[in-house]
Amino acid sequence: ISPRNVYAREFKYGLFDGLPNKTLNYWRGRSTLTDGYAVAREYLSPERGEGNGGRWFYTWNDGEKHPRPMKWGNHHNVATVVVVKPDTGDFKTLADCEFALNYAAVWQLQQSNGYLVFNQLDVSGREDPGPEVTRFAQNLVRYTEQLSPPEERRVIYLGDEAGAELLQRLNVPFDRHDNDMLPEKTVAVLGDAPVAQLIKWKSHLDQFVREGGIVFSLPKSVETLSADWTPAKFSITERNVDHSVVGESMDPLLAGLGNSDFYWKGSIPVVAIDGGEDVDVVLDSGILARVKEGAGQWIFCQFEPAIVNYNSDYFWLEDSVWYAERAVRTLLSNLDVAMPPPRFLQVPRAPMATLTSVDLAGGWEVARADSTDPELSPIASVDGWEALSLPGNYRDLGEEWQGTRGGLWYRRSFDLDAIEGDFAKVLIGSIEGVDTVYINGHQVGHTSHETHPDDLSSFNRDYPVPVEYLRVGANEIAIFVHYETQVALSPGDGNLRLPAILSVLSKSTERDANKADFYLNELERSDDPYLFRGW
Repeated sequence: ISPRNVYAREFKYGLFDGLPNKTLNYWRGRSTLTDGYAVAREYLSPERGEGNGGRWFYTWNDGEKHPRPMKWGNHHNVATVVVVKPDTGDFKTLADCEFALNYAAVWQLQQSNGYLVFNQLDVSGREDPGPEVTRFAQNLVRYTEQLSPPEERRVIYLGDEAGAELLQRLNVPFDRHDNDMLPEKTVAVLGDAPVAQLIKWKSHLDQFVREGGIVFSLPKSVETLSADWTPAKFSITERNVDHSVVGESMDPLLAGLGNSDFYWKGSIPVVAIDGGEDVDVVLDSGILARVKEGAGQWIFCQFEPAIVNYNSDYFWLEDSVWYAERAVRTLLSNLDVAMPPPRFLQVPRAPMATLTSVDLAGGWEVARADSTDPELSPIASVDGWEALSLPGNYRDLGEEWQGTRGGLWYRRSFDLDAIEGDFAKVLIGSIEGVDTVYINGHQVGHTSHETHPDDLSSFNRDYPVPVEYLRVGANEIAIFVHYETQVALSPGDGNLRLPAILSVLSKSTERDANKADFYLNELERSDDPYLFRGW
């Protein structure tokens, strides 16, 4: 992407001391990390009406050529290779950039025993660097030297099932009981509950906070916030919000977050906290407020992914759901909530031994759905099934299958003579769209723009299948695909690509145990090395 403009998101610990945002753009000299003219040499072919040929054309899924700006050299790059902002584990963005400010150029990972700091600003591999490059390199060393061992808090959840499901979706570990709430080691996440129950909890929560605990309250209604359980009397307003301004905040609660993380592609109704005695309104929109009490604090978070109300009729809000999830997870991380490590830091496991492998090529059925959401168009409600042999293209079935946007159901049956393994998995070469995969009615996998923003249509689907979902005899695999062919970053035309294999696996034998040393994790592709990316 090679951004020439980068924006700081860390202001408390000195990483960008002496480097305001105006110094983080168009650095002197050029980066030498990559060949800045490679794309031009390969693709530059001037076309009528395109002047000096400053754009190159490539063919989208709709079969038409579309222009893209030509990358021309690495002069004034601030960074060359950046990543989509990580949104799992205890990652924190320290500097962001590019489209929708959705990319990280500097970020860190916090784990129980320390930190990993990733820097992609081009401070090395650079010709004629300016003083700003030297200053950032010095700041980076000082920043990493002064990082202290992280403190960690566990989460106790109090509330209804909707809040618990949100924490599960965010991959935040939690317990449901409150018998062991050590204040200095605990964040109490407070979901929705009857007002009478909140009042019953009040005295316990007040003491918990005064002794150093943190209460993180998920969105509450006007009536609930007006009841006599809160630590302060709030000034409350119901309003529509489409963005919140963070600016260059020194507030540790907002570390790693910027304006783009609170930009929603629609006007969303919220119950905003505008003030009150001893109330700190953290964001100007009123969606985040703080009340300090004793040695601890109450955080009132008046937004969550569910308020975005995304569905197939408002598909442009899908990214806003993703941003809201990432923002809530980052807020909890900033409160020292311990998150599970990303997969590349998990303990290596020995490879699995394959007991049974079922080739799912051949005879399938396909049907059109009435929605782009499998919950709104369940498989039991669709009809008009057509036979389809894979490899094959469902669009060859006729004119009525040539849509540019919609939902598809695929299904096929397969037989298992026995189930003697410890694990199972299903591998599909690729799916050109957003997919949800089911085995015997149980969801086993989902891939979308949120999980794979850059390789959605080419990523190999490799989903674990609990063996209890399988049956001796007849089984069924069903796949729902949401496809679009005429939008930017389109997910594809809805087709499935082979291989398609279901495997039943067993734990490795003692003879194979030492093979764990050669793998970061277990094999997650087929035995074809060209499909396996996890070496």
